[in-house]
Amino acid sequence: MESNLKPIVLRKNLYRLGLPHDLFDELEGSINKLLNYRNNIAHGSKTSGVDEVEYNELLQAVIRIMDELKKTILTAITTEAFRLPASQPA
Repeated sequence: MESNLKPIVLRKNLYRLGLPHDLFDELEGSINKLLNYRNNIAHGSKTSGVDEVEYNELLQAVIRIMDELKKTILTAITTEAFRLPASQPA
């Protein structure tokens, strides 16, 4: 697993887990924005913080991602979607 959760990394991780890799395509812009904020703050190029409107937009995107991921994982567990189909005798 890679450290920065860019949209492509999220897609790869979902694919590796056998989950729909396009689950968060519509939130790609929010994911990139959040990652940019994190990087800019961590590297000291942004020190002024985030305004309230943008904060709330990012918060809603993060909550939606967590909720959708939780639902998707629980569905995969419930339906045992992680199991490989039994091989057919030749």
